[in-house]
Amino acid sequence: MNHCWVRCLCIALAMVHGLAVAVVIDTQGEYHFGPDTSRNQACYLAAERAKYNALSWVVGEQLSSEEKLTCQQSAGQETTTSCEMNKNTWSFLDGHIRTSEKVSEQVKVLDGASVCKVTLVVDIANPSIKTNPYFDVKVSLNKKTFRAGEAMQIELIPNTPMHVNIFTWYPLLDGENLVQIFPNIFEPSSYISEFTRIPSLRAKQTYALESYWQPSYPNGKEVVDEWLIVVGTLKPMTWQSSYTLKAFKEKLSEIPLNERRVVRKNYFQLR
Repeated sequence: MNHCWVRCLCIALAMVHGLAVAVVIDTQGEYHFGPDTSRNQACYLAAERAKYNALSWVVGEQLSSEEKLTCQQSAGQETTTSCEMNKNTWSFLDGHIRTSEKVSEQVKVLDGASVCKVTLVVDIANPSIKTNPYFDVKVSLNKKTFRAGEAMQIELIPNTPMHVNIFTWYPLLDGENLVQIFPNIFEPSSYISEFTRIPSLRAKQTYALESYWQPSYPNGKEVVDEWLIVVGTLKPMTWQSSYTLKAFKEKLSEIPLNERRVVRKNYFQLR
């Protein structure tokens, strides 16, 4: 089974530019892989893990144990690698990597398995405003694995009143692969102040959130990882119905960290 870990060399230089702080970090990422994962994939994951580790050292963001466990329990080695890659891709949010330069890339065989080690120098713009630990929302799904046509139910427990917008993210699709599913024409209000179920019991009479196997998914795949992205904000926000990942992150960056909370929930879609 693939597994990975990252080391971050604490060689950092802080530079003040207005209200933001730029931090330059020398960081390493390692990814151990077997025959089901290509060298390119493994080294890409090693580099992504190195970037993530640098960001987490500067910003303090950590992947939840639930995300790690779900990827490990996913069906198939290829899906596990995909899930690992996608959770790393999503991580680059609260800190902005301005530049990254690869210093070295090495692949070695250790105890019958291969390991790719990548060393990078990354320049991170560290926001001066930090997240508000008292502005949060707990998110749960009725299932972790869905087949086409099965209904998804989302439960939210906010610890303070907020406006909530929910998107599905389909990492395997190109283009605008983040799609807003709440609010919608059946439930148009984004404001919640207590336990909320989506769809609500009343709204269930008019619509359902049904899982769907995307026609453009590769023919050889039987299971893919998809993500629910829940954005809680202090103030109401105007969102588009769909985004590219880059455009979505740019939109989020416009909201101060202490006025938003982003919760990710990954799940698996079966053909």
